[in-house]
Amino acid sequence: ACRFGHSQIPNWFSLVGGYGKNARYPGARSGQYKRNGFYLRNAFFNARYQHDGLTDQLILGLLTDKSMASDPWIENDVRNYLYRDKKEPGLDLAAININR
Repeated sequence: ACRFGHSQIPNWFSLVGGYGKNARYPGARSGQYKRNGFYLRNAFFNARYQHDGLTDQLILGLLTDKSMASDPWIENDVRNYLYRDKKEPGLDLAAININR
């Protein structure tokens, strides 16, 4: 199977919305949303961003950010942090694709 879309997954997801460039978002704890966004590694199996009322800002960020190229390179967050547990290292999506 050809799994071309995995190289288009970004590490960083922007939060764009009406809170201003440096404003804290609703439900944000100190330092939680640095640079108005978050890394994918912090969002695996974590619905905190939706529960904090950031769904609209996340969708606007997805619509605003440039899409990644379909190429042979896979971002670090899906290579080293996939299904990561606090005690265990994450899996490698590229290795899982090759194994399939």
